[in-house]
Amino acid sequence: MSSILSTLSPISLTAGVATPLSSTLLFVSSIIIYADNLNTGNVYIGGPTVDATSGVPLRANQSQNLSYDLVWGGNGKIDVSKIYLDTDTTGNVVRVIHVPWIGG
Repeated sequence: MSSILSTLSPISLTAGVATPLSSTLLFVSSIIIYADNLNTGNVYIGGPTVDATSGVPLRANQSQNLSYDLVWGGNGKIDVSKIYLDTDTTGNVVRVIHVPWIGG
């Protein structure tokens, strides 16, 4: 029996560098991005130009849930490779849990 949840390897970030959550196309139904409890600065979530002024901040031990809302006519999938992260402090880590997208 396979699990409904999957994880990505922990992602170590470099300050000032927008880093994609995945370097390859990866569709999910929902995703939780967790800022490691040992982080010493904020992590920022956004698009390919994310930085401290444009991203949604996460402090250490905080998480952000992203899911695609089917009510609004979407196809129910998120391309993880289009979600980027930046950080204040090189070496900060995020952990990612997701529900894989199953669709046609």
